[in-house]
Amino acid sequence: MEAHEKSFTFMSGPIRIEIPFFQRGYVWNNDNWRDLIMDLLDDNSSHFLGSIILKALKTESGEIPRWSLIDGQQRLTTLSILLRACYDNLPLSTYDDEIQGDLKRQMQDMLFFKEKSISAIRKAKIQHSLVDAPSFNKVIRGEMTGKLDEIIMPDEVTKDKKLSDGILQCYKFFCRYLANNDTQTAKLWELLLNQNAKVLVKIDLEANENEQAIFDTVNSAGVRLTCADTIKNSIFQHAIDKVDEICKSKNIITIQIHDDAMDITSKEDVVEIYKNTWERTFGIDGVTIEYWATPRSLGRITRDNLEILLHCVALIKGIYNPEKHKMSDLPTIYKEYSKNLNTKELLEFIIEICNYGEIYRKFFCSFDATTLYSYNNPIQRVFHVLNVCGISTFHAYILKLLSNYDDLDEENLPSDLVNKLKILEKIAIRYVICGSSTKNFNKNCAELLSGKITINDLIKDRQNEINDDIFSKKLKSISNKHATLLLFWLELKRRYNDTKCGEKELKYCYTLEHIMPQKWKEFWPVGSPSVKDYGTGQEIQDVDLAEETRAAAIYEIGNMALLVSNLNSSVRNYEFKRKMEGEGRKAGIKKYDYLLYTKDVTSLYDKGEIWDEISIRKRTEEITQEILKEW
Repeated sequence: MEAHEKSFTFMSGPIRIEIPFFQRGYVWNNDNWRDLIMDLLDDNSSHFLGSIILKALKTESGEIPRWSLIDGQQRLTTLSILLRACYDNLPLSTYDDEIQGDLKRQMQDMLFFKEKSISAIRKAKIQHSLVDAPSFNKVIRGEMTGKLDEIIMPDEVTKDKKLSDGILQCYKFFCRYLANNDTQTAKLWELLLNQNAKVLVKIDLEANENEQAIFDTVNSAGVRLTCADTIKNSIFQHAIDKVDEICKSKNIITIQIHDDAMDITSKEDVVEIYKNTWERTFGIDGVTIEYWATPRSLGRITRDNLEILLHCVALIKGIYNPEKHKMSDLPTIYKEYSKNLNTKELLEFIIEICNYGEIYRKFFCSFDATTLYSYNNPIQRVFHVLNVCGISTFHAYILKLLSNYDDLDEENLPSDLVNKLKILEKIAIRYVICGSSTKNFNKNCAELLSGKITINDLIKDRQNEINDDIFSKKLKSISNKHATLLLFWLELKRRYNDTKCGEKELKYCYTLEHIMPQKWKEFWPVGSPSVKDYGTGQEIQDVDLAEETRAAAIYEIGNMALLVSNLNSSVRNYEFKRKMEGEGRKAGIKKYDYLLYTKDVTSLYDKGEIWDEISIRKRTEEITQEILKEW
């Protein structure tokens, strides 16, 4: 790796910069363009615009050096468009022929190259990605000069005028800004062609260097090259290189894409594969791109959907070892794996990733305040349970399970799949509530995928930590978060089984209330009602023991109920009657007892029963039996 401060004039040398067709398109907008102009025109600014990373590509003897643009596409593209806009807005007619000729040669030296010195054909030095090449070439070749009206900006969109792409908008923005402002145009032109204006750090990589690791070290500005971008880029670069070999050997490889067979004989065929696989799955439209870029929580870190998918695929393929690899190793792992595949295997691997992507998007749930949950949706249920329990390490296992079936119907899943998902729920709930360590789940997931263990082994191996006795005991001292989860899904199960209950779906938006309040001493002092021994039912005479027993009963699941709204803080601590009925305009629990399990408590009040430790323990035991049966 070599890194040097450079002016933009490095582009005037013999160089070809290729932006692979599979890289993301141009995304800078008005704010970025305005910031760039303001920075370059500010005499007090250092004008440092960040780094660009170029990776050497193989060239034949005598050819102009070729480089792949790994990072800095937005910057380099914008500067090139700005130079063209400056040239198009210089008052050329006021200069003599010699100066006009010099300016034209300077512009051409910066933006174009000729494959042969005697050739009249000039090509853009930046060979743009598939999506941006047409517009970029039009701008750079001067085909849009004097045609700004054909470029539609956001403020010009109408029913009959569609928004132009970012490349064209960028050119029009600069031309608008520079129009009739010869001084600023000349100033920008001189700055862009000033060899002493070190506005960039140019980093040159050899073919075997790890661009992701270097990028993560030096990145300072622009649109971040993600882990998923690097993986995609390396996979398709390998595909291009391998198809080059196919072309030279004149072999034909047939690949099955969906229901169609495709013969691979040229680079153009790789472009078609890209369109029909990766682009179709991960970038067909704005909604799709946004979905795969949406971040999800993975324990203590956050990754976007596409990176999570690629991590899952690496686990499924057995190329990611959770005991020695980190998420940041994914680009290198994919690069090494894809390098060792033959052409057919590599192209089939691309198709396999996309197939997993379609399953992931269809079934991997995202939750928000509007999500409706149904007991009769095992896939949604297991993801919700894992999410609340803070466990994301079984995503790859679930993805592999789902991939074993064709055309899954969420409402009529195969029984063996439902059973395995149910066991995952049980593992998550029991491990977390019993306090059993989950740190080996990454390793366990890899073992499940490799067939070294079965899902039942995760229960058998920890029976001494998560058995029924321990689990039942933990339900007598459970956290609010986990109590909410269990009561919510028990509620949905009861509604699902109750033919008289019309509403089968619920949002996860309830608040947990302790019937006997956490701050109980003012309105629930011992003796009102009296504290009774669980076993004998006799009143406990020892005051300290009575207070200890009451304090412990507060946190049993039997003392908890879900409400549709928070109680007023004063009502929350009242004695049983006022807590049920409320006081004045302050509503009590009966006002919010929408759920069946909460009505179980309010119905006891309606029958004139008291709420004490015996009532709590009885309800705890009833709910415990339902939980044990369910999980």
